[in-house]
Amino acid sequence: LDLGMLDTTITRTVQLLDEVFTGPATQSTITPTIMLAFAPYMARLTGDPGTRAGHVRWYAAQWVLNVAWNPLFFAAQAVLPALLTILPLTVVMGRFLFAVPVRPLTWRLLVLPYFLWLCVAASLNAYVWWDN
Repeated sequence: LDLGMLDTTITRTVQLLDEVFTGPATQSTITPTIMLAFAPYMARLTGDPGTRAGHVRWYAAQWVLNVAWNPLFFAAQAVLPALLTILPLTVVMGRFLFAVPVRPLTWRLLVLPYFLWLCVAASLNAYVWWDN
């Protein structure tokens, strides 16, 4: 087992992912689009006082997991802890997409970009972990 090669592979993969996830195109188009779509969805969900507290708790869980993933993956290069963070985050967003009863159903399309983005990020994170 060549540990130097392994370290080089991990470092290069993280650099490539860093370019994808933090590059100018991501910061100026993808990220704002995802958040601009998710914001009205959450506003719609929290409009009902009877279910507001539950939705806010799920949103808070999503927020904490989302904020935790970036420094774990990019700064600390802690690939497995990052994977163990992004997988529950993807599940939480899957809950918002598939399990939350929101009418009309087309409102769920507002969550789809975020969910798809997480699927891509989780698969890349898993690939880095598996390959290294």
